[in-house]
Amino acid sequence: MALKYFSSVKKIPDMRRYGELKFNYKNFIQNLPVHFSNVSNRKCDADPQLVASFYEEYLKKSNDINLMRRQLNLMKERSAEIKRNGGDILMLLKDIKKHNDDIQKFGLELQTIEMKLMDETLRIPNSTCPDSPVGAEEMAVVVKTVGVKFFYI
Repeated sequence: MALKYFSSVKKIPDMRRYGELKFNYKNFIQNLPVHFSNVSNRKCDADPQLVASFYEEYLKKSNDINLMRRQLNLMKERSAEIKRNGGDILMLLKDIKKHNDDIQKFGLELQTIEMKLMDETLRIPNSTCPDSPVGAEEMAVVVKTVGVKFFYI
């Protein structure tokens, strides 16, 4: 997967680099119209809807993996029980191995989705102050001037 460059973030080679970043995606999705407006006002090419869809995909894949792990644990418990009773667990061990491989594959897919989610989230600009005027430079308002204003000739 090719990594993107961002104006505010250097090339990110690994998801571990994102370890300290936390986004409140539930809040983000609940306030999606606000983010659409902010992206529009800031003239940014980010897509809040894409973030929401990646997050939904991430949740689904994460839930699938958790379900598969629960099934794997049940299979392991069953194999231990069969082994205690002196039964043959060869077929069950093959199923456990296949199930474990599927979990690994889903884990890689989850990492890919997480990378896409993080990439797209980082493209969303910070929210502006509601008091900030929207529009051309003529709409700007000087709130405070500090020091002496210099004119260069």
